[in-house]
Amino acid sequence: MKKFLSFVVVAVMLVTTLSVATLAAMPKASDFIANNGFFIYDTEAKAFSETRDPATVSDTANGVKVVHGGYYAKGDDFGGVTSAEKYDLNGLTVTIYFETVPEVTVDTDCWIAIDFLAAQRGFYTNNFDPANGGNNGVINLLRFGKPYTEFYGPSAWSQSYGSGSEDTTVNGMFAVKSGTTLTVKLDRTATGTYTYTYSREGFEDFVVPYEFNLQDIMPDGKGYVVVTASCKTSGEDAFTYYIKDVTNGKALTEEELAAAAEAKAAAELAKALEEATVEVQKSEEKANEAMAEAKAIGDEDAISKAQDALDAIADAYAAIEDKKPEEAIKLSDLARDYVKESGDFVKAAEKDAESKGEKADDETNNVGEPQTEEKSFPVVPVVIIVVVAAVVVAAVIVIAKKKK
Repeated sequence: MKKFLSFVVVAVMLVTTLSVATLAAMPKASDFIANNGFFIYDTEAKAFSETRDPATVSDTANGVKVVHGGYYAKGDDFGGVTSAEKYDLNGLTVTIYFETVPEVTVDTDCWIAIDFLAAQRGFYTNNFDPANGGNNGVINLLRFGKPYTEFYGPSAWSQSYGSGSEDTTVNGMFAVKSGTTLTVKLDRTATGTYTYTYSREGFEDFVVPYEFNLQDIMPDGKGYVVVTASCKTSGEDAFTYYIKDVTNGKALTEEELAAAAEAKAAAELAKALEEATVEVQKSEEKANEAMAEAKAIGDEDAISKAQDALDAIADAYAAIEDKKPEEAIKLSDLARDYVKESGDFVKAAEKDAESKGEKADDETNNVGEPQTEEKSFPVVPVVIIVVVAAVVVAAVIVIAKKKK
């Protein structure tokens, strides 16, 4: 009897422990924050109304109940909920039961998003900078009217993946209707990227064939869970869904964090070296041009400065080989300074040559002018003498005639 009682006590303790664990795992309304809400779109007026429909969030035995409607216009308007805290992304699982979803067709502009983002707000189509009011991360638009799913980002509004080419065995799971339960999961790969998996009863799990690189966005492996839905034809409270489960993933180990930090540093260094190489190449082109100009005019000072520029370029390339991008940029700037100095010498030499040329032309003109005057000046006296002589002869002839 005692053994039986002991067994019963142990069994009760186990059941109690499991129940507590289950309750502890179920999310609460306090785990989520509702934002300002989407505006309702007036389909007759073909414009947004002045009615905003923020989500109402409440605790139920079925999970966190979220009710809202509206249609996405811009990132500042957010019609869903975001988690109050960050979760570990590796293995993070979210299960949602959609109790009420608007009836739609393939032509209806509508979607459901279960995202994992860096900032505690919805996504922005034109701002992927969390530090300046935007957001980035894993953004999906499950277009349940088509049906298919699309992914954007993780760091720009460009489509990463779309399932449009998949057949109905895959896209059928995205035809979410009232009564649908959907589970999504993130998993970290061996290379530090993340995969996104859809699960739905009656369908095989679908792992999106795209790996999200979140190293620069969420290097600590943590992000916010963001759930929302948008429909152009939806009125107020058109969506009702329950966040039934949010199972946290595994925290990154010290080794994984160190490896992630190392990978990030390596990527940043590679980018910096690439940018430095481009700048050095531009400076090298200017230095070669400076040397060609200096040699063409034959100015020793200009040639010397152009050579200094080329020497600085050689040192800059050596710095790039030593993985010192900042030093390479400084040497590139120094080379440009030498190029300018060489150019100044070239301009001075050109000005000096021009000045000497003008002086030589002046001297040539001054030598020729007196010769012209010597040849032309005596013409006037000769003419006068001839005229006087003619007058004298005429006078003599007249006198002679009178005497006769």
